Amino acid sequence: MTASMWLITLFLVSSFGGILCVFWWAKRDGQFENVEDIKYRMLHDD
Repeated sequence: MTASMWLITLFLVSSFGGILCVFWWAKRDGQFENVEDIKYRMLHDD
């Protein structure tokens, strides 16, 4: 493989790893726990 193919492969693998890390962080932080409740929050008058 040429040097450009190695760079593209390294870029794709690191991008995929970064996306997985961000998804794991959001899942651990509870971002996907209750996605239906947010759209009804504006209807509740506090």
